[in-house]
Amino acid sequence: MNEHGNYDLQRHGQIMLISIEGAWNVPAFEHYECDLRSLAEEMFSAGPWGLIMDARRWELSTPDVLPMVSRLSAWLDQRRLKGSALITKGDFLSESVARETIFGRDRQAPVRLVQSAQDATEFLASCGLKIPESLIQSIRAFEAAAERDA
Repeated sequence: MNEHGNYDLQRHGQIMLISIEGAWNVPAFEHYECDLRSLAEEMFSAGPWGLIMDARRWELSTPDVLPMVSRLSAWLDQRRLKGSALITKGDFLSESVARETIFGRDRQAPVRLVQSAQDATEFLASCGLKIPESLIQSIRAFEAAAERDA
């Protein structure tokens, strides 16, 4: 089966920046999960870290991906994750799916749904994480792409 869904993972100090887009299936999620776990292990070994996921161009996923997302979220909590911010379009469906999977019931690290990169960085700063300038620049590029697609 071909992968459906795209992502970009970047490290900026102790902040992981993820952009996801398209409609996801299991093969795409498995590839993403492998890359994310590798980067998370690297960051975990360097100390507490945070995550910003830009999901404004995400078109949801097949139902069989949802338990995989929940499992990965729980795994991340065990890797010194201090906080996660999920940037959404603010639509009911994607936020509902996020609440069921990414938030889960037993999350240890705080998670916040936000609608702007500024809200995401402010949340992670409130978790005690340093926000590097390179992160701000990358977020601006993601926002410009999201605006072009809107």
